[in-house]
Amino acid sequence: MDRVAEALSKRGAKPFRFDTDQFPSKVQLAAGITSEGLSYQLDYNGNSIKTEDVQGVWMRRLWHPQVSPDL
Repeated sequence: MDRVAEALSKRGAKPFRFDTDQFPSKVQLAAGITSEGLSYQLDYNGNSIKTEDVQGVWMRRLWHPQVSPDL
């Protein structure tokens, strides 16, 4: 994954790694309503990305979520 992110960065992209197993415990999804419609944002490891800024997705592997035992 680090090599892919590095290659994308060299091409001017801003990679955002989203580990699916960390949702919802460590990855937050925020939703909002604006005059332009719905807006969504992912926050993970101190980084944020709005879904409208996503230009491509590489799904390397899908992991099962780690649900908090408090739920």
